[in-house]
Amino acid sequence: MHHRRPLVMTATSTPIHTDYQQALARREAELRSLMSLATQASESVDDGEVSDFKDIAAVDAQGEVDEARVWSAAQELAQVQAAYARLREGTYGTCQDCGEPIEPARLHALPEAAFCTSCQSAHERRRPA
Repeated sequence: MHHRRPLVMTATSTPIHTDYQQALARREAELRSLMSLATQASESVDDGEVSDFKDIAAVDAQGEVDEARVWSAAQELAQVQAAYARLREGTYGTCQDCGEPIEPARLHALPEAAFCTSCQSAHERRRPA
């Protein structure tokens, strides 16, 4: 069985490394902003007065939506931070499952991607519904 060498991206390997690092930084800033805005919105809804059951239901529903947004952003932020770690370790751009290079187009679209398209699809098929 023959294994390909992982795509190793070091701090001096290419300007592409910097592009991915900048994309991760932008995404991290977007996620932190989203989390902050959703938290502020939730707090402002909690501070408001509600006068009837419909208002209470709407406030509760909005609070759940805001909470879900914060949770989702926190999950993605963890993926971004893991991608930063892979950059530091020199394994960024290498699939964490099969060890093959992650497609550049995939990294461009999702700089935090840890898996190649094939392995990501396999993960999604195994995920319970």
